[in-house]
Amino acid sequence: MNTNHNFTINRIKKELQVQQQKKQTNKYILLYRVMKNCILKHEIPHDWLLPSTRVLAQELNLSRTTVIKAYELLLLEKLILAKAGSGNRVNYDVTGEIGKSSEEITTVNIAHYPQISQKGESYFKNITLINRLPNENLAFRPGLPPLDVFPVNQWKNLLNVYWRHVKSSGLTYSNATGLIELKKSICNYLNVSRNVICNPEQIVIVSGSLQSLYLIATTLIDRGDSVVLENPVFPNVHS
Repeated sequence: MNTNHNFTINRIKKELQVQQQKKQTNKYILLYRVMKNCILKHEIPHDWLLPSTRVLAQELNLSRTTVIKAYELLLLEKLILAKAGSGNRVNYDVTGEIGKSSEEITTVNIAHYPQISQKGESYFKNITLINRLPNENLAFRPGLPPLDVFPVNQWKNLLNVYWRHVKSSGLTYSNATGLIELKKSICNYLNVSRNVICNPEQIVIVSGSLQSLYLIATTLIDRGDSVVLENPVFPNVHS
């Protein structure tokens, strides 16, 4: 590995270790912030060739996807430039800022971006937890029925019947709780098949198990409450 890359990696690694001890956040966001700070303080010079995403990922013990996302954020802010055949180079020239401290230069040049809220950080953590299991052959996965037993032909026939009789009013936004006709049909079904007496206003149509659990959790449950879950259930809901 060349000297340029050694210098860059050592500088980033040192700062990354310090930041990781301070707070928990997404790794690609943390890496992006560390690299941005090093560039703005001129600790990584202008036009400096950065390591490839593969090399940096190996040296920092991170996934390549994490490094790619961090580089993409730096590219969006034009702090680095991607040149075909020559990799990524730093694009922060402090010419004309001589005599000012790094802190002053940073204050002048950094845009005051809003920080992610604590609630936003919690969403990031939840997404990471939810995606920790592969979706392949996963029961109760959101947005997909059990494909091995799904009645494709029957579903196709129902869609054909619907589109033959659809009106323009049927293509507009419906009630957020679901189509009234569908809710009435569900009420009738529950009454006849399950002996459950209810009215359409008591029914909410959701996109799947994950949305239903989210609505229940956000409206009825506080942090630290004990809950009981049926089994089987969407595995990642325990996250």
